[in-house]
Amino acid sequence: MTTVEVVSSGAISRRARIGPGDEMIVDPGGEADSPTVSGTNGSLPPLVFVVLRVGGIARNALVEDGAEAIVGNGGVMYGTTLGSAGEAVLPEMLVMNKGEASGTRLISGYLEVHNGGHTIGTVISGGEELVAKGGSTTGTTILSGTVQGLAGVALRTVVSSGGNQAVDSGRTVSTTISQGGTEVLGDARSIATRILSGGMEVASSGAVTSESLISSSGEEIVSSGGIADATQIYKGGTLTVSSGGAVSGGLVFHAGSAVIDGAVEAGTIRFAGVAGLLDLNDVADFHAAISGFKGATEKIDIAASASSKARPSAGSSWARAAR
Repeated sequence: MTTVEVVSSGAISRRARIGPGDEMIVDPGGEADSPTVSGTNGSLPPLVFVVLRVGGIARNALVEDGAEAIVGNGGVMYGTTLGSAGEAVLPEMLVMNKGEASGTRLISGYLEVHNGGHTIGTVISGGEELVAKGGSTTGTTILSGTVQGLAGVALRTVVSSGGNQAVDSGRTVSTTISQGGTEVLGDARSIATRILSGGMEVASSGAVTSESLISSSGEEIVSSGGIADATQIYKGGTLTVSSGGAVSGGLVFHAGSAVIDGAVEAGTIRFAGVAGLLDLNDVADFHAAISGFKGATEKIDIAASASSKARPSAGSSWARAAR
């Protein structure tokens, strides 16, 4: 038998247990504190825990084993734990239409953020977060073996410990990638990404990376059809641009290296530190100026013809490094 619990304005439901096929609705001004939402026995439909109405609040919910939580119309869920070990059926949480989920721990299952939905401070240690067009996230941490599939907007994401952020067609701002974390861009854009020790960003065809900072064994790979715009490279960082890819908006070497098989568009390649290696394999498609090159611990390796279109700016020098 299905049970529907309604938490009305001014009421607080504490530690409710919501079973297979059951439903909870939190009205404006109502609050559900520490509910457990779990289980499907295979014959009943999955239970549904709903926060739909403006001002409805749920705190510290546990959603597991085939349960579904829906947050929308201005409802908010704080401190939700989604999933647990050994589940027969994975749980799901949907955030949409001005709904918000803050401080969610995703252990297993699926957290889906749809048009108008927003999540803050999610920690993903298992399962997948899927952010559709019109959805957004802030401050997500993606850990080992997990995926954030993104067609919306992600702000200040941390990707580490083998986590993976797959950005299909959305936008990321101020992402930090380290310790085996990976960000893969499709027809998407990343802005101000920090690629640190052991981190990797891959820009596929149609992708644009703007203002990336690469250091400490971090790596950015730009495939054919991708663009690296206004990149900065520090000690230990590597930028690799494949044939068909491009560098635009200039490039700043504080140290580190860039291996470029693609085009370098108009702008300035600036050596701003005391070291750096620029490895050019398609000088015919090099259209930038070079500044700050001192030639002691800085090297420019030209693989093709010496009749390059590249020319150093005033006060700079041009050198060919031995391979």
